[in-house]
Amino acid sequence: MKPHHFLHVLLPSLLLPVPAGATRIDCDKNTPSSTLPVTVTVNIPAFLFLQVGNSQQTPELTYDLSQGLTSGAYSGPLPPAGHSNLQPSSITGSDLSNGLNVTVRANCGQVKIAYHVSDNNGLSNGQGQYIPYDALQASSSDSNLPSPTLRNAADAESFIGISSYGSVTNRSAAWRYAYSNAATPAAGVYQGTVTYRASCL
Repeated sequence: MKPHHFLHVLLPSLLLPVPAGATRIDCDKNTPSSTLPVTVTVNIPAFLFLQVGNSQQTPELTYDLSQGLTSGAYSGPLPPAGHSNLQPSSITGSDLSNGLNVTVRANCGQVKIAYHVSDNNGLSNGQGQYIPYDALQASSSDSNLPSPTLRNAADAESFIGISSYGSVTNRSAAWRYAYSNAATPAAGVYQGTVTYRASCL
C-alpha cells in the first residue's frame, strides 16, 4: 500500500486597508453595490478680443466738405450752409466700403467698450481751431453691439449684449460715422484719433 502524503496549506487571515477612493463591498448581501466619486476639473481661461477695421492697418475716415463750397471767391448764400449726415468720401483700413467692421468675442461676462480721444478739444487743424467730436455721429448695424457716442471728453461707453451660454459674447457689426455740423469751420485739415478699449465687467 502506497503511503498517503498530505499537504497542509495554512492561509492566514489578512486584513488589508482600503485605499482612498475605494469602497468595500458587502458580499453577504443579496445585491451588492459600490459607489465611488470621481472629481472632474475643466480649466477654461478667460479671453477678450476686439477688432475695429481690418487687422492690417489703422482705419481712417476722410470727409470731403468741398461739395457746394469751392475754394476762392464764394458767391453762394451767406454764411455758407453747414453739413448734415455727410458720409465719408473714403475709408481705408476696413473690410467694409461704407463703415468699419467691428467684432467682439469674449467669455468673461458682459463687455464694455469705452474710448479715448487724442485731444479733448476736438479734431484739430494744428492752428488752434477745432471741430468737436460730436460732429461725428456714430451708428451701428446691430443694437447688441452699439458704438459709443463720441464727445470731446471720453465719458461715453457702450455695453455689448451677451450672445449665448450666459457669459459668452460673439458679436459683429458695422459701425458708420456721419459728419453733421451746422457751423462752417475755419479752413484747414482737421485730424484726430479715437482709440477704443474693451473690458469685461
